[in-house]
Amino acid sequence: MNTAICAGASQIALMAEEIAYANFSSPRRVKRSGTEIKMKNLFSIDGGFFGAMDKLANVFWLNILFLICCLPIFTIGASTTAMFYVTLKMVRNEDCYITKSFFRSFKQNFKQATGIWILAMIVGGIFFADMRILQTGDMPINKIIMVIVMAMSVIYTFVMTYIFPLLAKFDNTVKNTIRNALLMSIRHFPWTILLIVCIVLPFILSYFILYLVPILLLIGGAGIAYGTSFIYMKIFDQYISADETAEEMHEDEETGEMV
Repeated sequence: MNTAICAGASQIALMAEEIAYANFSSPRRVKRSGTEIKMKNLFSIDGGFFGAMDKLANVFWLNILFLICCLPIFTIGASTTAMFYVTLKMVRNEDCYITKSFFRSFKQNFKQATGIWILAMIVGGIFFADMRILQTGDMPINKIIMVIVMAMSVIYTFVMTYIFPLLAKFDNTVKNTIRNALLMSIRHFPWTILLIVCIVLPFILSYFILYLVPILLLIGGAGIAYGTSFIYMKIFDQYISADETAEEMHEDEETGEMV
């Protein structure tokens, strides 16, 4: 009988051990709602909130570099090209040093960008002077000339919309860069209109809403460049092969720059 009791006690102890193992051998999995997971990802170091703050800080610093390098008026072209060089990398989420990348492009494209900018100022000044003179005249031919000048001004605007981003992205001669800017603006006409709206609209809004002026000064130039770079890259990708992209990344690595 003692043997039966011992055997029964042994079985009870074994069952208790199995129950204890089943209850405590592995941690209990807590189900988390989708909202909780999204909030955790949002405020993580690599999440949406801190990622957005990092982008905003980069745009702010890039805008400061852009404004400083625009102070001599004749360097606006080189400064704009360097700014787009950085933002075109940013929209691809490519890691790069903002200051180093900016001044690298500023130095490399200085001659071409400055020549294009000086030419653009001269042509733009001629168009502006012609319109002012034609507005004061009453001769019938003035209206015809005004239409011609306005049509040429539209072409001028189309070219200027593309020329500095093109210079930042592609190596080419000044003549071919101007030609490609015109052809791209016509071929991608809907995108061209959208780009012009995106560039001009912030200035129009700041004219009527004065509270936007400080924001425009702080991040305006680089902010507009960053926003429009999504459109530019969508267009430029149609002219860049995978081999050329890999070669560009390899060249940047050889210069010691993070791409």
